[in-house]
Amino acid sequence: MSAHLDPVPGQAVYSPAILAIYNTAVLRVSQPLAWRCPSSRVVALYDDHVSTDHLDIGVGTGYFLDRCTYPGPPRLTLLDMNRNSLGKAARRLARYAPELKQGNVMEPLDLPEESFGSVGMNCLLHCLPGRFSDKAVVFENIKPLMRPGAWVFGSTVLGALPGHNLFGRAILASYNRKGIWCNREDDLAGLETALRQHFDVVHVDVVGGSALFRAQR
Repeated sequence: MSAHLDPVPGQAVYSPAILAIYNTAVLRVSQPLAWRCPSSRVVALYDDHVSTDHLDIGVGTGYFLDRCTYPGPPRLTLLDMNRNSLGKAARRLARYAPELKQGNVMEPLDLPEESFGSVGMNCLLHCLPGRFSDKAVVFENIKPLMRPGAWVFGSTVLGALPGHNLFGRAILASYNRKGIWCNREDDLAGLETALRQHFDVVHVDVVGGSALFRAQR
């Protein structure tokens, strides 16, 4: 993988200290104030699409998996490049005994084909390198893991979306400069094109500065 498509900078920031304040800093401050997309909208997205055989990629602290409503006792698989995130989410979701996988979603994944009824990737795409034409590889990699009729869903901040407020523009500039995010050119058309390359049923809703997306195999 070429250096400019290295996903490591986007996940390396998640140290134990950062994860300790993540829910407050991201979900209670920047999510509603900078991106004008309350976390309740993402919980609702999970409620509507999560299955009992769920793969979550870029797990953060496990907040949404902890709060959503499952249609039955869930079998959870957590995938992330960062061991700290996996550990934090696993402790929070210990009652479900999740399976942990460390891996890079921009490369083929060593997971059984057609084993998941849903795949979540919340706040992941804006951390990945390249444009949406590069990031579309994640959909190529996860599609074989999805059963027919399964949903992939999540949210991402669209850096190229017009109308970001001052707080949002400041975060975008800082995170992109540091390499934590790579989404200056991420726009609605690019996201929809990336999804439609791999899925026939695609829905994208713009909420503030974020896109809530879902696509069905």
